[in-house]
Amino acid sequence: MDISRQFINNPIRVWLTILLLGIGGIFALLNIGRLEDPAFTIKTAVVITHYPGASAQQVEEEVTLPLENALQQLPYLDNVSSISSNGLSQITVNIASNYHSSELPQIWDELRRRVGDAARMFPPGVASPFVNDDFGDVFGFFFAISGESFTNPELVRYAEQLRRELVLVPGVGKVAIGGAIPQQINIDISLAKMTARGITLNQLAAILSRLNVVSNAGEIKSGSESIRLHPTGEFENLDELGDLLISPHGSGSATRLRDIATLSRGLSESPSSIYHANGRQAVTMGVSFIPGVNVIDVGRALESKLDQMSAEKPAGIKIDLFYDQAA
Repeated sequence: MDISRQFINNPIRVWLTILLLGIGGIFALLNIGRLEDPAFTIKTAVVITHYPGASAQQVEEEVTLPLENALQQLPYLDNVSSISSNGLSQITVNIASNYHSSELPQIWDELRRRVGDAARMFPPGVASPFVNDDFGDVFGFFFAISGESFTNPELVRYAEQLRRELVLVPGVGKVAIGGAIPQQINIDISLAKMTARGITLNQLAAILSRLNVVSNAGEIKSGSESIRLHPTGEFENLDELGDLLISPHGSGSATRLRDIATLSRGLSESPSSIYHANGRQAVTMGVSFIPGVNVIDVGRALESKLDQMSAEKPAGIKIDLFYDQAA
C-alpha cells in the first residue's frame, strides 16, 4: 500500500503530522537567530607589526620577510601580500575558498602560533605582532559611555570593567571598545638651557631615535621648543627617561634630559578617531553575538546586566544605547 492511500485511510495520522509540523515550525520561529545585519565570513587576516624608528627597508628585511616565510608554510593559504613602510609592517593573509567557516578558528590559532614563533627572532625594539581576523563581525548592540568630568583614560578604564562583565553574558561573542586615545610623552625643551650646555635639537633627536623611543609618527619642531613621541616600552617611567644622559659632541661632560626639559604624559594630539555622545567626549562599546543565538534574548540579557551594574556606576557616567538589533 502506498503512502498516499495510508493517509487517506487514516485521517488521524494526517492531522497528527500537520500538528507536529506546525509545532516544529513555531518552535523554530521562536528560536531562530534574528539579525538585521547578519554576520558573514571573511577569510582574511591582517598581521600588523610596529618597528619604531626603522626605515622601510629595515622593516622589510627584519620583520616582513621572516613573518612571510613563516606564514607561507601554512597549507590553507590562497595568497599573501605585504606592505613595508617606515616603522610599520602590514601583511594580508587570504585563506583558500574551499575551507569552511567552521574551520577558521583553528586556522587563525595556527596562524597566530606561526607569527608568535617568528616574532621570537625579531631584533630589539620590534613590537609584538597584532593579528586582526575580526572583519566579519557584526555589532548587534552598540552604545556610548560619556561623562563631563571624566578624562578619556578614565572612560576607557570603566569601559574595560564593563567589558569584563558583558562578555560573560550567554550568547555574547565579542565586546570591542572604540575611541581610546593613545597616550604620549611630551618633552618640553628649554632651548636656552640646551644651548648653554652645547646640545643641539638634532643631536637630542638622534639620541632618542637610536634608543627606539621616537616612532615614525613622531614630530620634532624647533620653533615650538618641544618634541612629542609615543612611548614604546624602552623606559619604565618618566624618571628613567629623565635620567637619560646626553653628551655634547667633543665634550666629556654629560647632561641629564630633565636638566634641559620638562617631561610629562599626555594624550595624542592627532588620534585616529574621537567620539562624542550628546556633546560629551565618549568611548564606544560594540557587542557581537555568537552565530545562531536568539539576539532578542541576548539583548534582553545585556540590558539586564547593564541595569544590574548601574548601581556600581561612578556618579556622572552616562551610558547611551544607540543601536540594538534586538529591539
